[in-house]
Amino acid sequence: MSRGPVMLLGATLREHIGGRWAVSLALFIIYVPLGTIATIGNLSTTVQGTTLGSILLASVISLVPVGLILYLSDITWLRHRRQSPVPVLSVVALGAVIGCARSGSMYAASLWLGIQEPDAALAWTRTISGGLQGAAVYPLAVLAFSLVATYRQQRGQLISAQISWETRRLQDAREWGEIREGVIAPLSGELLAMGSDLDQRVISIDEASTAVRQRAHELWGEAQPRPLEPRIHLGAAIIASLRIRPFATWLILALWLPTALGTALAVGEIPRAPLGALLSAAFIAMAFEAGNAVVRRWPPTWLIAVPLGLVAAIVLTSPSLAVVGGMPEQGRAEYSVINAVWLTLLVVLSAIVVGALRRGEEVLADMHVAVDAASVETLAQEEERRRIVHEVASALHGTLQGRLVTLPNPDTAGDAVRETLALLQSGGAITSPTRVRDAAASALEPWDSLLEFTIECSDEVVPSSVAQAIVDVLEECVSNAFRHGQARHVHCRIAVTGAAVEVTVIDDGRGGVAGEELPGLGSRILDRCGTWSRTYGAAGTTVSIVIPA
Repeated sequence: MSRGPVMLLGATLREHIGGRWAVSLALFIIYVPLGTIATIGNLSTTVQGTTLGSILLASVISLVPVGLILYLSDITWLRHRRQSPVPVLSVVALGAVIGCARSGSMYAASLWLGIQEPDAALAWTRTISGGLQGAAVYPLAVLAFSLVATYRQQRGQLISAQISWETRRLQDAREWGEIREGVIAPLSGELLAMGSDLDQRVISIDEASTAVRQRAHELWGEAQPRPLEPRIHLGAAIIASLRIRPFATWLILALWLPTALGTALAVGEIPRAPLGALLSAAFIAMAFEAGNAVVRRWPPTWLIAVPLGLVAAIVLTSPSLAVVGGMPEQGRAEYSVINAVWLTLLVVLSAIVVGALRRGEEVLADMHVAVDAASVETLAQEEERRRIVHEVASALHGTLQGRLVTLPNPDTAGDAVRETLALLQSGGAITSPTRVRDAAASALEPWDSLLEFTIECSDEVVPSSVAQAIVDVLEECVSNAFRHGQARHVHCRIAVTGAAVEVTVIDDGRGGVAGEELPGLGSRILDRCGTWSRTYGAAGTTVSIVIPA
């Protein structure tokens, strides 16, 4: 029986490693300081009198081909990685090329600046070691970044679901009435005053229409969505993963040993160099496994066990590789610095990967995904308030403004304003599952005396949010058809499918010119409802929109 591919947080290794993060500016930015620190290792073979500034200059020069390789990969053979992930081996090969280019160009820059004497054996050893290092660490870093992005996405989905549940609870408990009252109360005085001014002819209908339009735009702008919660940062994922399993010992050794052995062979003595590398690997295994044992026995001690285990591995590793391996005294201190950075990086990357592989749900929970009930309720109330503000803005822009500019009798302008206010105060929003035909009728009823309608739809029941979207779409389309197109007849077709509701509105107005429309609040209202398009023909205008169900 064949096994399926390895899955991490719902995606395969190929999707993680060969997808979006296969080439990333963020990875390059993180690589720059690490690569600069790694140049300290060249101090062991520099000529006398070499300055730190010349070494850093060589490091900067050697980063240029790395950035160039990543850029060319991004615009050529890896450009379609978001649509179709590339094979993992392609990313491994990219890492190897980057590592070889970095090491080789560093050696060439050192010769050019007079930092090192020519040494072909050293050049080959470091280039091969850099290639092995890049082939191992680059795909691991890509995987870690992809996992963090997935954690963030899953966390956001869970929070959104919690807010949706709390919003339904608020609506079922009728608590949304208080939120609606808080939104409409400041507007009531404005509309009552406007109605009185219209009755007394203090302002004209055009002035009132312009004021209504401006107020609708202001309300819509006030209700722009905000991020639900702070984003998950890399540090949160690292800490959560370290709590689950601090040290992925054997994965770390598999990545650390080839580069350590390459360094030992380059600057140490044969046959002492391999012995020093193996002894160092044994010390790493003992320190890390001891740290794992402590955390398994007493989980709260991870905060102490992790740094102590890492420090122990660094302290035991560097001297054993340097002394036993026969490394010259001149470069031992510099190697210790590089080894400390290298081991820390491997611990962090491997913790994220192994944490997701073994206990990804616990890592997710440890990042405080399940926000407390009070926070969820507050966010749900903000979301409900935003929805109500959008509903009010849509009613002002579509229904009230349309009535004001199309009134057959100017003396009833004040009544139109007061009727709209009464509709908003009565809770005009649809808050329960509704038949499609009833939603369409409620949207078209105010226009019965001004337009002729034909409606083609079913009696299926849709969720309240979908029914409200149908109302908003019909109000906006009918208002535009009458006000801008001078239409006399409108045909509305509403089809319910499994995944969406398709609304088509066809009018016999004069239409417009494709490409010359100026997007306004009406366009944003339609954007909020779904994916839409507008076409003009000899017989009028057709607006089609797909509302997710």
